Amino acid sequence: MKPTNSRLKKKLTRKERTDLWSRLRKEDEVFIDLCNARDEVVRTMGHNDVVKRALILELEKWDTKVDTMFQKEIDKETKNTHGPY
Repeated sequence: MKPTNSRLKKKLTRKERTDLWSRLRKEDEVFIDLCNARDEVVRTMGHNDVVKRALILELEKWDTKVDTMFQKEIDKETKNTHGPY
């Protein structure tokens, strides 16, 4: 079996990975820009998700009101059509 690159690489400890991440976030301009852009996209998605959930809740309230009003009209029509019995 031929060894793959992943088998030849040294595995970093969690601390080494954290330190490397922190260093790149401070020193590498391209890495900083990529991370900042990604963070902004994630924030925007989060805001949109909150707005979407709020709109869904409002629509559900409106749907309930519409259903209630429509059902009242149906009840009125059926009473008027079929008489008191």
